[in-house]
Amino acid sequence: NLNCSLNVTSSEERDISQYAELSHTCQRLLKAGGASTRGTSVEMQPPPRKLKSTAHSSEKLLETSAVPRMSEQKEARRTEHGIFYFRTGLQKMSTKLSSRLKDCDDRLHEVRNEYLLSLAAVNAHLHHYYTAQLPHIMERMDGDVYDQLRGHFTLLCDTEMSVTRERNVQHFLQEALSFSTTPPRLAFQPNVCDVVNVLQEVCDAGGESALKKEARKWANKVAKDYKIISHGTRALQSLESRVELLPKETGLSVEQRMAE
Repeated sequence: NLNCSLNVTSSEERDISQYAELSHTCQRLLKAGGASTRGTSVEMQPPPRKLKSTAHSSEKLLETSAVPRMSEQKEARRTEHGIFYFRTGLQKMSTKLSSRLKDCDDRLHEVRNEYLLSLAAVNAHLHHYYTAQLPHIMERMDGDVYDQLRGHFTLLCDTEMSVTRERNVQHFLQEALSFSTTPPRLAFQPNVCDVVNVLQEVCDAGGESALKKEARKWANKVAKDYKIISHGTRALQSLESRVELLPKETGLSVEQRMAE
């Protein structure tokens, strides 16, 4: 029994020694694996300074790339604003020029109308001068020369001249170029760029045409002149009817008033 117990004890000791050796081997392997793992993790993780430098470089690169992008955006906004202000300025200038053009057109119409009315007045005065005043002036200048010449020719030739004063005046006016019965007529001379040669209505701020105002003014003037002429004619007829009934001295004063 003692030998048996000794044998068992020695076998257990061997097992224990094997287990101890195996445990020691496992611990050594675990230590070696842990050291290898720590080295690998250290190699895989960069140092803090390197990480900070890399992060700083990335931030600088990002800021550097962001500056041109911001400049481009600012330039684009500035260009858009410039185009908008330029277009607004063009619209204002176009409106101002359109208003100025309308004012110039209205002024041109007014000046043209005034010019045409002045031409019409000058032509009317010329017509009246050549058809009424000039023959009357010639008659006054002729005086009694016609009657004296007729008497002399009657005495010399015993022939009565069958011409009349009116025929003589008309013949003289036909022969003399300076005293023609056909008055010269002035024509409207427009500008090279102005092809309009007729009157045009231009309304003022009140909506009334300037031509209507001018026509009303001349109508009032004609009515006033007609009233004055009518009154003068009636007064002259009254004085002519009274001059024969008055004494000589009073008749002379009445004739003077008639001449006036």
